[in-house]
Amino acid sequence: MNEAPVFDTRAALIARAQGYQSTEPSFARFLKAVAEATDPEDLAMYSAEELEARFRKSYGRLGKRELANHNVYVVPPERLGEAEIVEVFSADMPFIVDSVLAAIRARGGVIRFIAHPILKFDPATYRVLDAPLPGSRLESFLHIEIDPLADIVQREAMKGEIDDTLTDVGRAVAGWRPMLARVKRVMSEWHAHAPKAPPAQVAEAMHFLGWLAEHNFTFLGMREYRLEGEGPAAKLVPVHDSELGILEDPSVVFLRSGPNYVEMTEQHFAFLAEPAPIMVTKANIRSRVHRRSYMDYVGVKLYGKDGNISGELRILGLFTSMSLAAPNTDVPLIRKKISEVLKQAGHAPQSHAGKALMNALDTFPRDELFQISEEQLFEFATTIASLVDRPRVRVLSRIDRFDNFVSILVYVPRDRYDSAVRVRLGAYLAEAYDGHVSAYYPSFPEGELVRIHFIIGRSGGDTPRPARAELELAIGELTRTFTDRLLFAAPDPEAVAPSPDSASLSAIAPASGSGLMIAMSSRAAATPWRAS
Repeated sequence: MNEAPVFDTRAALIARAQGYQSTEPSFARFLKAVAEATDPEDLAMYSAEELEARFRKSYGRLGKRELANHNVYVVPPERLGEAEIVEVFSADMPFIVDSVLAAIRARGGVIRFIAHPILKFDPATYRVLDAPLPGSRLESFLHIEIDPLADIVQREAMKGEIDDTLTDVGRAVAGWRPMLARVKRVMSEWHAHAPKAPPAQVAEAMHFLGWLAEHNFTFLGMREYRLEGEGPAAKLVPVHDSELGILEDPSVVFLRSGPNYVEMTEQHFAFLAEPAPIMVTKANIRSRVHRRSYMDYVGVKLYGKDGNISGELRILGLFTSMSLAAPNTDVPLIRKKISEVLKQAGHAPQSHAGKALMNALDTFPRDELFQISEEQLFEFATTIASLVDRPRVRVLSRIDRFDNFVSILVYVPRDRYDSAVRVRLGAYLAEAYDGHVSAYYPSFPEGELVRIHFIIGRSGGDTPRPARAELELAIGELTRTFTDRLLFAAPDPEAVAPSPDSASLSAIAPASGSGLMIAMSSRAAATPWRAS
């Protein structure tokens, strides 16, 4: 390993590249591009000689993809302790680096080193160029080193994961402009033939679609559905050749009914019967493009010339970081819900209660604001606003309209919260809702409380509906410390009682496991962090 200062390796590698300018100009340009596109700290892990030898092998693979969209290589270590090498050659396009890194991590890879030069490449001569020429292209070369994999099975799984990921990336990038055009066509159709829906809702939905197209949404897939039949026999049927992006693959289905993935659910009939022309919710599959999170699903009703519903345009993607940074009051659909909640509450904007409610709405999770009803948002926001003056345990649960997950906002004392508490809370909620912890998002606002947003995934059956008081009592118990239990188990100071023996101490020690079997202290009501 090279112990030279961090920036010396890059300079030495560039100097070595310059030495090949007269004899191997293409390799010289390649090596220089690698040096300039790699973090100096990563380069400092090796000597310039070691790096040149390593990347000469990479150069030998350059251009071998011919008509393939991409080539993926997973190369095992030559010697014990050396890194596994993952290399990807593809046309330059967005999302390559973050998508491939996420694919590697999804298969247990631990990343040590990354290089990602973009090369001007002539496929006819296999040469790296100084400047573009007719017929040349921009070639993305991604070199990643990871901890050694266990065996060939894991190596092939890693290669397959990256290959599938890059296929999705290519489809999403190729379909981006057509997807934007299709969204704009929906808006034009609504203008030309007014939907039989409340005009105010149609107008807000059009603002929302326009907002999505203004770099607020990463469009990943789109598919059109035609409504066939009437009444109970009605169904949504995919329209052939309407698929774009990752939904080009007809086998990709992103809605679930129980354990099965389906094209249509009972909840879709309810959506079609509603006056609202649009809905925003979550798909049941994670994105392999850009970031590994559950995709956002936007259902847009399609209307015929008579204004009646004729089908649905389903849009899959991810809200961008720019959209998530926008104030809630600037986001179409959400701003209407916020306006209705404020109107229903009736507080003066500059009053203490008005400011507390506005803060609750400003900090409410963005995904939740898209999906929650106005009635439930009013209930949750007013409850959260009351915590400013009276901080206490609160559990606010919302069951997904497709019955696939439960979204739960949990408020607990800041000084009682740590990762162990979070694990206990998640295990308890998963058991209470007969599911599993799919995701969690801690938040640390000002004040005495921590908010943890749990997503409890489910895989079938009716979702349990435990009472809020029951949940809050159990969560309160799970956040109590051993000292709390000692204090609350202590005898009345005016009474005479023997000191607790080891058996009685063990009875009040914090319980392990999910917390469903916690023995509730008879003095729980005395705690300042009680649930009620």
